[in-house]
Order: sequence, then C-alpha cells, then structure tokens
Amino acid sequence: MNTIFSNSPGNSFNPGGAAGGGSWPPATNVLQKGKVALAVGTQNYAVVFSPALTGPPGNIAVNVAGKDSNSEIFFATVDYSTVTANGFSFNLSGLPTILGAYAYWEAQV
Repeated sequence: MNTIFSNSPGNSFNPGGAAGGGSWPPATNVLQKGKVALAVGTQNYAVVFSPALTGPPGNIAVNVAGKDSNSEIFFATVDYSTVTANGFSFNLSGLPTILGAYAYWEAQV
C-alpha cells in the first residue's frame, strides 16, 4: 500500500454544517485536499493528513484522472473503516498498468 501525505491544509466555510458551526471564520484545519500519483500494479492507497484534521472527515471525494484520452479508466472507493482525523484509504476499481494517472482527493470535517 502506498502512503500519501497531504501538504495542503486549509479552511472551509460550511453554513450550518459541523465545520465551524456555520460561523466565520471556520474552525482551523477542517479541509484538506491533494493528489496521488497512481503506481503501476497498486490498487490500494493511504492518505495521511498533515497536520491532522480537527476530527474525522464527514465528506471525502476521490476523483481519478488519466494522463490523456487514451488512459485507463478507474473509479475510487473510500474504505470508510479507515477514516480518522489522521487520514483515510481508498481502493481503485482495477490495477493501473501505465504511469501518468492521478487520484485527486478532498476531505472535509
């Protein structure tokens, strides 16, 4: 399993939501996003938040994009049994056989 560390912590405004309780400014470190370079033959990936979020994210999105229109097509599934304030893992629908694809992820408390 590859472990990917985040380097883009941020803030998010979520009116009426848990993040910041709908107030401004929102609680610190409630949103992080990043990208993972997919490795040939690797189906499972772990994302580690740096620093940890203020709590486990309630919203996680992972989108897979190939390097061009001739790329392999995959979808990603979050393994919700692994979701914590420190990170999460996701699985691809298949094994990549070429380099150049990325999984773009975003997690919000």
